[in-house]
Amino acid sequence: MQADGTAPIAERWTRQSISVMVVCFLAWAFDIYEATILPLATPAIMAELNASRTDIGILNVIMRWILAISSFIVIPPADVIGRRQILALVVLGYSLLTGLTGLSQNFIQLALLSCLTRVPLSAATLAGTMALEVAPTKARATAQGILGAGFTFGFLLCSALSIYLIPAFGWRSLYFVGVLPALLAFFILRHLPESPHYERVQAERQVRGRRTSLGRTYLTVLQRYPLETALGLLAFVCMSWPFIGFLAWIPTYLNVELEQGQALSSTYLTVWLVGGTIGYVGFGFAADRWGRRRTMPIVSVLAGAMFTMLGLVQDSMVLLVYGFFLTMFLMAPFGAGLYYLQEIFPTEVRATGWAIIFSAGSILAGFAPLVAGVTPSIAAAFPAYGLPFLVVALMFQFVFKETIGKELEDAVGDATSGADVAT
Repeated sequence: MQADGTAPIAERWTRQSISVMVVCFLAWAFDIYEATILPLATPAIMAELNASRTDIGILNVIMRWILAISSFIVIPPADVIGRRQILALVVLGYSLLTGLTGLSQNFIQLALLSCLTRVPLSAATLAGTMALEVAPTKARATAQGILGAGFTFGFLLCSALSIYLIPAFGWRSLYFVGVLPALLAFFILRHLPESPHYERVQAERQVRGRRTSLGRTYLTVLQRYPLETALGLLAFVCMSWPFIGFLAWIPTYLNVELEQGQALSSTYLTVWLVGGTIGYVGFGFAADRWGRRRTMPIVSVLAGAMFTMLGLVQDSMVLLVYGFFLTMFLMAPFGAGLYYLQEIFPTEVRATGWAIIFSAGSILAGFAPLVAGVTPSIAAAFPAYGLPFLVVALMFQFVFKETIGKELEDAVGDATSGADVAT
């Protein structure tokens, strides 16, 4: 303990920081598991609850908007009452609501509960905030990359379970399994330490007799960090736009336009997800080793170029290999750079700044699937999905300052970390 009673900031991995990373990884992975159930169970749900494709499509749009709007409300309390408590409530909330969804007797009930589940799911990125603040200074990007691999883990876990559970026990069983992460919530409350950076901020508040509130954190971000917020929002939209377009249309592109068939398309996507995992973790490590200003422009240009030219690849084996590397570079910016958009805010308002970027950015990037809906073919939309990565490359090369190896800024107005954007 330090003189102010707070835990010291670790300079290397410790048993405690590793345990926090594992819990954050699981919290994020189970979030992805819950979000993946509906897409995988859609055929069975449509058959049993008499739902149409239009019903499912409308529900997906509504859920995306609820997720985006809820994050603006649910994430910022972590700046007021702490990361640990909010993360525990988030995990408990999405676990219990997922289990209740499995009890739905008609499509209206399922739709309402699915929408309610998106409220706690919207704040699961707090696992990234915790990982960011407990990781050693020289390993923050690596920690973010490892956490990002939880996306693949959660998706593959749900996919694997669906192969066995849906035929044997029905679609509801996937939702019932989703209750199990509630145990993780109790572990978080009883055993997970609070972020040392947040504890430092709280100690400083007590010494100075400063009080905080949700309204004050919002105002602080908008008044003191308008440029960081605007640039972070632009970077987030440009990273998320290709990713959302990829998730929305690549399965259909493989299955329908390339006539690969459902089984072969699933095989391709599984192999590609392995590449995505390598991109998350590998380029997070690369960013710690060589810095984001060297790593992010390279991977962003490669991702943008490969996505733009994807429609030119027709040979099946070439496509399998090409897609592996495309997905690796597509996911790399999320491992190497996504949580940089939290680093640009001090700990005191980090969750709030991130909530504004994530909420507004998710709404804007949510329009990405419309592009392929109006082009002559899905392949014709690929350049529109690839080009935003060039903006990301330019921003990390010429706008954002390097923060690798620098201590996180904690208090508003603290300029010691150099986390501000460049001139």
